[in-house]
Amino acid sequence: MDTITHYGTQFASFAIYSTTDNILFIEPEVGNIGVYYALVVGITLNLLVVPKQFFIPNIIERRKPLSETARRAGWTGCNILLEEIPHSGRIYLVKNRVSEPKEAVLAGWQRTLFLRDKKDMKAKGWLLDVMRCIEKLSQTEFKLVDIYKFESELSKKHPENQHIKEKIRQQLQTLRDNGYLEFSGKGCYRKRGSYE
Repeated sequence: MDTITHYGTQFASFAIYSTTDNILFIEPEVGNIGVYYALVVGITLNLLVVPKQFFIPNIIERRKPLSETARRAGWTGCNILLEEIPHSGRIYLVKNRVSEPKEAVLAGWQRTLFLRDKKDMKAKGWLLDVMRCIEKLSQTEFKLVDIYKFESELSKKHPENQHIKEKIRQQLQTLRDNGYLEFSGKGCYRKRGSYE
């Protein structure tokens, strides 16, 4: 990781977990805190934004407190785990050194605004996990049985839930009702928008 440059009103206890060819901006008002971060490198290959509706405890990894000899002794930061954020939560402004069209950026932003209505972090976590499973499917159209293949993975992430398949169906219905997916009947779904 190269230099971390901070923009915004407060530093807060966040840091970047990323690769050196990316710049990451986090939307202001994560909770009540306005935060921007950028990973500065020689050439900007990618510049992306993560909207605040994607911030749940699972994507935050606590770091060790700074040592007693450090200038900010005891301060504890954290890493943002980008691999835990669905691709639809990584809105590119620049991708592979090319600016994304304004219309595409705004459409990507609007596409997941329904997540802001989900105040329960566990419920939102389920939605985001199922969204990530959908993204792992290579085909645009898929069946319920395709998503059921992630039952074991989801069970490990949510060991308290003994009804994984039922929960998967519930999340698919929520995603369908909010226009994230199309339901074509008989357990068949179709992806909408970009999943890259």
